[in-house]
Amino acid sequence: MSCDMAKMRTIKAAIRHIREADLDTAFTEYALRKLVLSGTISHIKIGSKRLVNLDDVEQYLAGSSTSSSAEAEAQCDNVVQLSELRKVG
Repeated sequence: MSCDMAKMRTIKAAIRHIREADLDTAFTEYALRKLVLSGTISHIKIGSKRLVNLDDVEQYLAGSSTSSSAEAEAQCDNVVQLSELRKVG
């Protein structure tokens, strides 16, 4: 199993990536945002931006659960722990 760095993207960038792969997609930025806000697709919030793991979004669209990605990440030896960021200034 490889411990590659997660491909974290803003919601807009994730939709851009999906549209590049499938020009006729009906999946919208609004739909992804609703999935993120409902907790169906996990995210991290940095400032006012919500970042999603592109692999998790692709897994969701393929009909798989995103939990396998989280389990694989937890097994990696060099998982980077993200701490809560505080506003500076």
